[in-house]
Amino acid sequence: MADTTKQSDGAHGGHEGGEIRARPVFLSILGLAAVCVLSGILVLALFRYIDDRLVESEPPAGPLAVPAGQLPPQPRLQIDEAGDLAKYRAAEERQLTTYGWIDQQAGVVYIPIARAKALLLERGLPTRH
Repeated sequence: MADTTKQSDGAHGGHEGGEIRARPVFLSILGLAAVCVLSGILVLALFRYIDDRLVESEPPAGPLAVPAGQLPPQPRLQIDEAGDLAKYRAAEERQLTTYGWIDQQAGVVYIPIARAKALLLERGLPTRH
């Protein structure tokens, strides 16, 4: 019987050799690492340059600027914002829901907003003839 298997043209009987040249691989890895390190250094230098330029171009701080956490100079006009807002809202609510004098001599009063709306619906708006 005739041998029907094909022989490859290679010297090792049909397969490639397992030899890898280490020098080109090592030089490629070394070159890639050098490019990465140089890129990192370049980017870091660029960031520092841009940061320095931004700091130089900032306008000087105003005379009333204070560091975070430090209170501004005297006089402090509003110390308790939440408390002041609560007092303001309570005063507004009292004026919207109660009766009181605006000018007693002139006979001007304020009335609850719900009552004012009801009177407006009953009487309508004044008109000119």
